[in-house]
Amino acid sequence: MSHYNDYMYASREATSDKGMANNRQVAQFHYFNPNGLESRRIKNNDRISELVKEGVVKSGWSFAYGWCASSYYTDSLRDLAMKKRVSGRKLRVILELLKDQVETQEQKIAEATA
Repeated sequence: MSHYNDYMYASREATSDKGMANNRQVAQFHYFNPNGLESRRIKNNDRISELVKEGVVKSGWSFAYGWCASSYYTDSLRDLAMKKRVSGRKLRVILELLKDQVETQEQKIAEATA
């Protein structure tokens, strides 16, 4: 399979990161794919922005849980997705931190809208 086909599969067609051939594909999946962690994070950030505009939550949420809180993890994941060789340890750490943050966002949104 060529690099282009690997990228297209990881970024467009895959529904989970299970069965990916290498760490680079896993990083590309979570950064570019609509089913990846980055897509979930963006949706949560948009929802937090809506809640702030509606006055449901205070503007500090944007800093604590929204756009400002996750830029480091996102930047790190993007850097890994662009590399030719991806360290498994770095990938696991970034994915775990990003997953924790996304789950915290989803929990806080659920609490605010309940």
